[in-house]
Amino acid sequence: VNQLVKHIAIGQILQETNTLNPVLTQRADFEAYGLVQGEGVVEEYGDVGELAGFAAMADVLGERVDWLGLCRAVAWSGGPLSGGLMAELIELTTAPLRDRSVDGVLLSLHGAQSSIDDPDVSGRVLEAARRAVGAATPVVATLDLHANVTPLMVEAADVLVGYHSFPHTDHVQCGHRAAAALASLLREERKPRVWAHKIPMVVSSEGRTTDRGVQRQLWSRIVEAESEGDVLSASLFMVQPWFDVPGLGWTLYQAGFEDEPPLPPEEVVAECWQTRHHRETTYVRPDELAAAARRMKGRPVAVSESHDATNSGAPG
Repeated sequence: VNQLVKHIAIGQILQETNTLNPVLTQRADFEAYGLVQGEGVVEEYGDVGELAGFAAMADVLGERVDWLGLCRAVAWSGGPLSGGLMAELIELTTAPLRDRSVDGVLLSLHGAQSSIDDPDVSGRVLEAARRAVGAATPVVATLDLHANVTPLMVEAADVLVGYHSFPHTDHVQCGHRAAAALASLLREERKPRVWAHKIPMVVSSEGRTTDRGVQRQLWSRIVEAESEGDVLSASLFMVQPWFDVPGLGWTLYQAGFEDEPPLPPEEVVAECWQTRHHRETTYVRPDELAAAARRMKGRPVAVSESHDATNSGAPG
């Protein structure tokens, strides 16, 4: 019996950019975390993060999958990409797509990644991938929950799928959800409807965890909404605050085959907007901090400035 085979391209370009960091991210930073092309994408990193979730494609589709490895480029959070690096990574990702036809594309991106050449690296990657495969081939991408979703991303990808957890613990599950979305697109053989609503707000990421705090109930509704039959994605992208680019803001993103989105956009947007002044952390001035440290009996005294953390892309 001849088993059906789907040819799926798989790739990853992932770095969270802190545009306030003067130290640019270089090619060597990606090489340190593993920069591979072709078969190495699946063979070396196919069991890690979103790529591991993508691997569920054969199970959810019920067909054998022949993978076309594109490029896997991951770097630690840091400053914008140095000159020419974005173009190089895009070329590494899209060159295989020009040489071989595929049935679909799965990409793991960040969504808040910029270079000194362009503020929207993820959008440019999707744009180039779309140009390489044409309008008919479905393209699905995962994004970090702190992505700044742009019109270019929405236009170039058929479906965007975001993390449902902060702190981020669902990388594999997010990849699995993206694979399921692509499988649905291949089965349906039609384009989904997409609803993307920009919310003009940028807030501290502190106090915005998904499992507790001010937006816990909303996140429960988002997760539940995506589990409905014809829904391909329900995501709230709460953009990170150290990303100074045009069009910055949160985005409520939904995609599916129904005529209406699973969650009423106006209601959810209003609910988010009402929390814009919410703060769970009380900040102190440096002189107050120094006085408090002097009063403490123990030594040394450790001080945490979360917005100057290297895992937020600060130089340290």
